[in-house]
Amino acid sequence: MRRAGDARLFSEAVFVPVAGVTREDDGYLLTVVSDLEQDASQLLVLDASGLDRIATVHLPRRVTGGIHGSWIPGPAPPMGPLRQAYSAKPAYTLRNAS
Repeated sequence: MRRAGDARLFSEAVFVPVAGVTREDDGYLLTVVSDLEQDASQLLVLDASGLDRIATVHLPRRVTGGIHGSWIPGPAPPMGPLRQAYSAKPAYTLRNAS
């Protein structure tokens, strides 16, 4: 179990399998960490086999603690105006954990 720190809450982690999965822990865990003191949230991407941090996505607003989610694999949505807008200017910053 990882410690998030004072006034920081983990959400329930969601498992995302890698393509061609061969082991039970072949994939990633996604979890949101809400920081109540900073009024901010981050999405953590962890390696499911060892819980090493792969990436941190700084979200534009704090996400309420206790959020639940699901990973539903499927094809990427078609390139419509809304997806083009999100592709052109992301609202987050992806930083390597190392």
